[in-house]
Amino acid sequence: QRAAGRKIALQIVADKRLDLRAKRPPSENVQDYLQDALERERDALTGAKDMLGTRMQEGQELLEHLKSASVELTHNRHTLHLDRSGKPYQFLDSIRVLEGEATRFFNE
Repeated sequence: QRAAGRKIALQIVADKRLDLRAKRPPSENVQDYLQDALERERDALTGAKDMLGTRMQEGQELLEHLKSASVELTHNRHTLHLDRSGKPYQFLDSIRVLEGEATRFFNE
């Protein structure tokens, strides 16, 4: 969240610079290297902010799945080893999948 906040702050600065340049007198209002650089910076920051928002949402969803698994494990901790229905194996398989998703998420 802090990273997203920093990106937003940087984007506000880039937007402010572009706004100030847009208010220049017509004779000075030209498309130059600085204008191009500011527009590229704004576009890059917008992309980074969007990507961080997506990653934050994915992280929240993964966290909810992990919390749910933790609750289920806590709820069944005294009887899971006695269950012969195959549910423990299904549960462990789902935990392995979550573990793989979490590992991929944090390695990206």
